[in-house]
Amino acid sequence: MPAAFPQMPQTGSSCIDAAGSFLAVLNQPCSWGAVQATGSSSVLSLALPSGAPNFNLASIGTAPGPTRSVVARVGTAGGSACPTASGVGCLTAQATRTLGTVPLGGLPTAKSGDVPPAGWTGSLITVSGLQESAYSEVGQGARSPSFTRTGGALTYYDAATGTVKTLTNFKTLTSNFSANLGTTTGTYTLGSQTAVVSLSGSMVIGAAAPLPNVANADAACKLSACLSSATPASTLTATLVYSITLNGVPTTHFAVTVDLGAVLARSSYKAAFDA
Repeated sequence: MPAAFPQMPQTGSSCIDAAGSFLAVLNQPCSWGAVQATGSSSVLSLALPSGAPNFNLASIGTAPGPTRSVVARVGTAGGSACPTASGVGCLTAQATRTLGTVPLGGLPTAKSGDVPPAGWTGSLITVSGLQESAYSEVGQGARSPSFTRTGGALTYYDAATGTVKTLTNFKTLTSNFSANLGTTTGTYTLGSQTAVVSLSGSMVIGAAAPLPNVANADAACKLSACLSSATPASTLTATLVYSITLNGVPTTHFAVTVDLGAVLARSSYKAAFDA
C-alpha cells in the first residue's frame, strides 16, 4: 500500500527524496514514489504426505518502513542532493529499502521425543532489520555515487560447531563473503510417521561498499551523456538443499534458491545544447 508522506513545505515542491524529505526542485522534472507492504508474513512451507510433520522453508516479515525511489533534476545549490548544482544542472537518482525479518532454511518444530540439531534456533540463515540506500548523480554539482547498508544483522547456523554465528561486519563488508554451511540433520515424529530431515546450505553476502562507476567524457554533459551508478551485488544469495526420508524410505530431495537482490541507483543525463 502507499506509504505515508510528510506535509508539503511552502516552497511548492512536492518532490520527495529517498530519505523521505522534500527536494528543492520547484518547476523541475521529478518522479518519485514509495510503497510499503502490510499484513502478515509471506511464507514458503513444505507439506509432507501421510501426516508427516510439515514446516516452513523460508519466510519474509512485513517491512517496518517504506521502500522509496526518486529521480529529479536539481538546478540550484544548497540541498543535500547535488549540493553545488549550477549551470546545466544536475540529475539525482536515489533509492532506499527496508526488509522485514527473513528466516531461511527451516526445520520442523521439535517436540518431546524429537531429535533436532544441537544448538538449533529455528533457521539456517536469518536476516533482520535490513536497511539499504543508494544514490547516483550526474551533471554539475553531482556527488560521487554511493551505496550504504545502514542497518541490519545476519546470523547463520554452523553445523560443524552446532552454534549460531553472527556476521559482525555485515553492514561494512568491503568484499563479498561466502560460506559453506555444511549439513545438519534432525529426526521428527508425528503419529506413526518419523521424518529424518537433512539440510545443507551455502550463501554469498554482497559487499556493503561496492566500487562506484562514473563515466563523464564531457563535464558539461552536452556533447555526450554523463553516466553514474551505484550497483552493488545482491545482499544475499543462498542455496538450501533438503533430503527427507519417511520411515526409512527416501521421500524427496530438492533445493531452494534465494536472492534478496539489492537497492541500486543509475543515472544518465544529457543537458540541452543551449542550457
